[in-house]
Amino acid sequence: MQASGQSRAAKRKQKQKLKKRQKDAAAKQGAAPLKRPREEDSGTSEKAAAAPEGREVVREGSKKPRLQREEPSRGMAAPIEVKDTEAALRSDTIVELLRPFLETSNEEEEDAPANTNGDAHPNDAVDEDDAEDDDLARNGSERDEREQATDGQSGPSLFPDSDDTDGSGGNTGSLHDLKVPEVPAASHPGELCPKARAEAILQWLLGPVAVDSFFDEYWERRPLLVKRVGDTEYFARVLPELASVEKVREVVNTNYMIHGKDLDVTLFDSSSGVRKTLAPKPRKQPPKDAAADEADSPGIPVDPSFVWRNFGEGCSVRLRCPQQHSDDCWRFLSALEDAFGSMVGANLYVTPGSHQGFAPHYDDIEAFILQLSGEKRWRVYSPSDGDDLPRLSSSDFSKDAMASQVGEPLLETVLRPGDLLYFPRGFIHQAETVSGKPSIHLTVSA
Repeated sequence: MQASGQSRAAKRKQKQKLKKRQKDAAAKQGAAPLKRPREEDSGTSEKAAAAPEGREVVREGSKKPRLQREEPSRGMAAPIEVKDTEAALRSDTIVELLRPFLETSNEEEEDAPANTNGDAHPNDAVDEDDAEDDDLARNGSERDEREQATDGQSGPSLFPDSDDTDGSGGNTGSLHDLKVPEVPAASHPGELCPKARAEAILQWLLGPVAVDSFFDEYWERRPLLVKRVGDTEYFARVLPELASVEKVREVVNTNYMIHGKDLDVTLFDSSSGVRKTLAPKPRKQPPKDAAADEADSPGIPVDPSFVWRNFGEGCSVRLRCPQQHSDDCWRFLSALEDAFGSMVGANLYVTPGSHQGFAPHYDDIEAFILQLSGEKRWRVYSPSDGDDLPRLSSSDFSKDAMASQVGEPLLETVLRPGDLLYFPRGFIHQAETVSGKPSIHLTVSA
């Protein structure tokens, strides 16, 4: 105990000496010593006005700093058209990047020698502290190896450097110059989409807009429209299981679903501007189940004949969480989750020709519209006052509200297969098919 006390005292003395040396060095250079600011010195309005944009600013009379945020621009940029599809990064490359790496190598397990010497099996329980120390040491050594291998350079770049010598034209930010990094296949399920692979897929989704430019100019600010002229299979190659009515019909017919949880059937009356959600009447429950709590009810199972009969009569079909029934969609969203660093969801919308499935409204998500098949006319409106970046979705807007409160659309366009439309949360929108053929689009939410 005495030795331990002496050790602590020595450490305190060492810290005091270090602080004194720092103070002396600052005095020699003419700099004021660092000290904690007092509350009474916490800024004035002049300091707040002179602070650089995006820095922490302290208001007069307040104790806590407040972050100044630039007001988002709500303007609409000119649509970007991709015409040189031969030079663009093909969706086939992304399909390769999305190949599943879920199967742990059975061969490695079979080739592993049997544990006959009584040692602990790798899967046996181990001390958590030891395991954490091992992970830290292993990650540190791997990081050191990567730094030595790259000679101080950053990770794999999606675009070539501006001073490249291979004649590719430098960092132009177009898909023609996109460099998809070569990433080794994952060795276990937790490494399904390494960061570089995920960033390449996000770049493919947004192309030819560079990822950095998207977050600087569009994210939570204004809509982005990308028209991919001539490449109608741009999204269909990556999501073939959802790219046609026949494929969606197969998904609905072969999976157990619940109305309101997995699937919705909706009908929009354009004359009244009212949307209805349809579902068959629940079957009569036995008396012993009639008193059960509604929360315990499994819901109304989806009858495929009910779905497609109403679809033929003009109703739209919304498939919630299509990734639960499509491996292609699941891999795609998993990659985007790695790229965004957050959860990513999706809904699939199948709308019959010359119909509209939903009333005008705004959502609480950042929406990416991927047109898979057919054509759909979209109208996007600026947010109403006080509805910038809302935390909750709106109720449906009536025809009177649209005329008196919303006004003219900020953007009106027809999406065709391969086109992409992004708009931030709070932007009012509505869509309708423009021909006699059905439309299918995937809404990715981030």
